[in-house]
Amino acid sequence: MASTAKKIGTYTGLYYFFSFMATILGPFLVGLITDALGITTLFLVSSFFFILALIFIFLVKRGEVELTEEEKLARQKTIQEL
Repeated sequence: MASTAKKIGTYTGLYYFFSFMATILGPFLVGLITDALGITTLFLVSSFFFILALIFIFLVKRGEVELTEEEKLARQKTIQEL
């Protein structure tokens, strides 16, 4: 999904950053909400976060990046050098 080969590391870093932050903060936030609202609302809180995640998944647009002719030639040159 990166527009250039140089940005792949940036995208990978962002992926890992947000993945680890969700792993660290997720249980803490759900625990706080459950403590505040009571254990009987655990199913509702979990359902809310599931629906929120589903909304974010549907907002992701997947598509191939259109390369300019210069970028195509540079990519071919790089592949030939390998």
